[in-house]
Amino acid sequence: MWKLKQSGQTREVTQSYVPATLSFVLNPRTNVALATAAGMSQLNQTVHYELNGLSDVRFRISHRLSGDRWFFGAGLNLPTGKNKLDASENAVVNLLTENILGFPMQRTGVGLDAELSIAHAANLSEKLGLGFGSNFILPGKFEYLANDSAKYHPGPRFNFNVMLNSIGTPVKWRVNILAQFFANDKLDEQNFFKQGWQLEPEAALEWQINRKWHANATVRYVHKAENKLLGLPTNITPPAHFYIDNSAIGSLLIDRNFGKNTALGLQLAAQAFGKSNQQLSRATIGRAGLRLTQKFSEHWMLGASGGYAAGKAEAGELSLQGYSLALGLQARM
Repeated sequence: MWKLKQSGQTREVTQSYVPATLSFVLNPRTNVALATAAGMSQLNQTVHYELNGLSDVRFRISHRLSGDRWFFGAGLNLPTGKNKLDASENAVVNLLTENILGFPMQRTGVGLDAELSIAHAANLSEKLGLGFGSNFILPGKFEYLANDSAKYHPGPRFNFNVMLNSIGTPVKWRVNILAQFFANDKLDEQNFFKQGWQLEPEAALEWQINRKWHANATVRYVHKAENKLLGLPTNITPPAHFYIDNSAIGSLLIDRNFGKNTALGLQLAAQAFGKSNQQLSRATIGRAGLRLTQKFSEHWMLGASGGYAAGKAEAGELSLQGYSLALGLQARM
């Protein structure tokens, strides 16, 4: 839940989100996963708006070649969720898609997307590893407005990732660079929106302090090229927002193990966002949270977490406060 306060007025946007994932092994090297989610989202301002329903179903298959060095994957987004939204539902989506707020379920449905990925891992030495991979997504077109046949077609997306990491203990480190590129989005077969390319360097340090204490620190920066509206009136808003701009995040996670089955963690994070085309931009946010992991048996594990966030957006003109609670159950058969 987020509370957005500006000029004496308060908007409140909340989301209850229930994800479900089923993963099973076809053979020792091939894995199949299905994922979907149910969401209930509300926006309260002068009036009350809602967006409820099931998301699309994600299907993915991954395979490891002999030697465990090459990995291949393929996936489909099956458009089973609701994609044609009315004016009140779109009002909710306009806030769910804000990058600063970070809601897990931003839309209930899009088009039939296809995905291909490949990755390779290698040891440069006994204590140094190198990995690289690429991913290609071909989105499908979809109708997004109720009582309107307009079709939105996001452009193909390609990313390339390279990672250098240490293999030793008790301290491990990782340096990762992700580059993303986007083709033109189309509205009714006309070029409409061009998302700027994106470069994301990240560094992480993991420290097994002793048998009971474990720490992980991460810093990441996103450099974003300019987004552009192409050809059509600039007062039209795309149904999918990728309007993030330059941003930075730093986080620290400290875990304390209580025996073999229980762990308690403290997470602290700070985020800074540059100016963007979204409603909320130029923001700074601080976060704090706790998480509990409890393993009941070889097959069952429970996780619970809670968090608080606060900050400013629009160069300090808008106040942000957020709260989150999560409960998860994992079964391995």
